[in-house]
Amino acid sequence: MISASLNPLEQEDSNSELVEDAVPAASEPEFYVHSGKMDPTSLVSTSILALLGGTVIGFICAYGQYYIPDPLACFGLVLILGMGLGAWSRFIVYFGHIRNTTVIIILSAVLVIITSYVCWLNWIYIYSGNQTFYWNPLELLEEILRVSHQQPWSLQYLSGLISWTPDSLSLKLIWISEIAFLFLVTVFSALHRYKRSPYCEQCKEWLTKYDRIPELEEWLYPGALAQDMCAGNFDSLKALQAHQSGRGRTDLTLHYCQACSDKYYLSVDAVLIAYDDEGDQYAERSSIVELLKIPSEVGEELCIHWDADQYFDAS
Repeated sequence: MISASLNPLEQEDSNSELVEDAVPAASEPEFYVHSGKMDPTSLVSTSILALLGGTVIGFICAYGQYYIPDPLACFGLVLILGMGLGAWSRFIVYFGHIRNTTVIIILSAVLVIITSYVCWLNWIYIYSGNQTFYWNPLELLEEILRVSHQQPWSLQYLSGLISWTPDSLSLKLIWISEIAFLFLVTVFSALHRYKRSPYCEQCKEWLTKYDRIPELEEWLYPGALAQDMCAGNFDSLKALQAHQSGRGRTDLTLHYCQACSDKYYLSVDAVLIAYDDEGDQYAERSSIVELLKIPSEVGEELCIHWDADQYFDAS
């Protein structure tokens, strides 16, 4: 018969090791990250949408720039069309369920190229007296370069006191700047829609934003608040009251999946109201946590907590 015995100190150490092994390690906070996936069939539909949107916007841009005599007004038209391209790109990302940054950039580039091509195609057609459509992109580019040497635009203001006729090089730089502007606006608009919009891979749906959370009072220690939430403690967050006055406040965004009710992501921002040199008000926003995954029961509890009418009466 074999017997084994431990002295009291060894037995205590052994018990303590067993207790430590039995205590589960604190789970690390999980934040939403796009999977980078997309349905291959959606690439066809998004390409068609890019073609349609680029054609319509390019057509409007061509006739607007030709028949508006003021070059500065034409620049304003480009700004408006840039916002239109940005809105259309956001719609394409949403409609096509795109969660891949590279695909978004490529589609944005395709949208801008189609818009620019259609714009120049129609503008040259009008400029030539409704005689020629240059369907070949190389022939169209050659005609654009030829037109730039004709210096078709001229700035005349204050009865001729201010006058400037852009030369060929200046025109080319202006046109390249316009295309670069349109591309940047289109890409950043699409990525902005994509960045803070979680997606449920199980249900194949974008998560819904819960819109009944009011603006809350300022939290003076955002670092401590972030640590509490990452550790699964939301008591400090629920203790915040509705924002009534003061330059600082706390903004919350809660996304959830309507289909499965199993995905909840929380974003918390600290907002400071500041003023520029001219006295105009603007908001300085800094992220405390962004798209932190929280348990579904906690998400439902937070929705019920902030759905109380007292928060909206106070705000």
